[in-house]
Amino acid sequence: MHPVLGDAPIINNVAEQNITANDAASQPDDRAMRSPTTRPRAEPGSQESGSQVRRARGSASATTAHTAADGPARRANDDAQETLEGPLSISGRVLNLDGDAVAGVTIVARSYGERGVSSDLGERETRSDTSGFYEILGLAEGDYSLRTVETARYPSAEKIVRAGLESADIILVGTITVRLYGSVSDASAMPLANVEVNPAGQDRARTWTDDAGNYQTRLQVVQKPGTYIVSFKLPGFVDERVFLQGADLMATAELRVDARLHSLEQTSKVTGTLRSDRGDAVPGETVQLHSPSLGTEYIVRSDQKGVFSIPAVKTGSDYRLTIHPQGAYENYSQAGIVIGMGSQTLSVILESLDTGRLTGRIIDAEGYPVPGYSLLLKSNRAYGRPLLVAADDGGYFAVENVPAGTVQFMSQSEPRFTVSGITLVAGTDKNVDVVIDWGDYEMTGWVRDELSNPVAAARIGLSWNDRSGGIHSSSLREAVTDDNGFFRFTQLGPGPHQLDVVATGYQRSQKVHIVDAFLQEIRVELRKTSQ
Repeated sequence: MHPVLGDAPIINNVAEQNITANDAASQPDDRAMRSPTTRPRAEPGSQESGSQVRRARGSASATTAHTAADGPARRANDDAQETLEGPLSISGRVLNLDGDAVAGVTIVARSYGERGVSSDLGERETRSDTSGFYEILGLAEGDYSLRTVETARYPSAEKIVRAGLESADIILVGTITVRLYGSVSDASAMPLANVEVNPAGQDRARTWTDDAGNYQTRLQVVQKPGTYIVSFKLPGFVDERVFLQGADLMATAELRVDARLHSLEQTSKVTGTLRSDRGDAVPGETVQLHSPSLGTEYIVRSDQKGVFSIPAVKTGSDYRLTIHPQGAYENYSQAGIVIGMGSQTLSVILESLDTGRLTGRIIDAEGYPVPGYSLLLKSNRAYGRPLLVAADDGGYFAVENVPAGTVQFMSQSEPRFTVSGITLVAGTDKNVDVVIDWGDYEMTGWVRDELSNPVAAARIGLSWNDRSGGIHSSSLREAVTDDNGFFRFTQLGPGPHQLDVVATGYQRSQKVHIVDAFLQEIRVELRKTSQ
């Protein structure tokens, strides 16, 4: 099952996969259409003429590539130049999980940086109309955070979208209330009073244990898979965190969660130093210490002298120290660390990265350049040091100091693009064509059951793959049918695309459709699952 679009205040959403079902009843030569921007239609029947004109996709004045670790001065300069003034737009529908249009929802658009930080500069705001349709105009090239304002019925939702996308549907997910209760004790099973119990992101649910160590509160649970964190805090004790799965919470009206806190006297102080292979101190790097068996994780940063300190670590024998440097160093991981009572000192040497130079073009599947499009460039040897690569007016880019080894391009917004299979040798230049599934084509359709009734809230996944010269390009788009069974994808490139349709109570449908300039709408027939 493809994950439902939209967002809510939960952590680590998980998508279910590998659902068995049959093929679709639609014909193998179904085509998609290429057309100007249109609002979603409620019923099939009318047709529009296809446009043969390739629309401008915006441009960038210069090729840019810089790391997400560039200093504050660089970021401040970037922020000063940010603007939402431009020729592009983002549009789509606001729907709920049943596929019903949600009117009157406020949507706020902000420019989205390569660090995953939204900028308040020049934000745009709009509201969905009675059909759920919204449109945000005057956007410059780039990625944008779209966030809905919380309503009495729906929590805020967020998605990251590329400017120019005309099918950016936002799915609002309702909540249920679950009674959370339990007791908190120390390592000797003695009850603890006045322990703060705090579900992450839900300040209204925060409470404290009574004299008997008992507590109860009410947790707001979003109706989709996810992970919830409940923390337990008391001065003199190590904080405890409990992870709860959304699927378990949605299946019950109440859940007992007990916690046991360990005294600070039963912990160890862990300190360490980060140095480069040249002996220099490495400041400002994030250090993670994690024990799978204890379920504990500690995160700190090295200071200006490269020193880090964790004051209260539970004793354990399976700790792993992990560092994904933002500087020019390789990933670091050390397993099997034993933490006993008392103090412990760790010494970490970070190896410098070997680098090369990467040049090329960002193009569509027909070989046309995609001006101004930006992608993240990630290395398997330097997870913490992604590079933001933007094409110039001709689609060209050049990136210096790329970590040698395997690298891949990824989008940080919808649609989801991945380009892999690129290997860079240290000290060399490499030229590549980066093919992405972006163009002026459009796919629309309806999902019906065997009696021709519309199937609302069907989850639609549209994927594309291209392999050339050892490089693999792929894309994934997602949508949900409305109450008429209608769905729409825009800004598609040409060629075979696989349509994957999943709906509760129906067999899964998977079929390949050829996207081109011919006008033909897709009809998917779903068969009910056997009882």
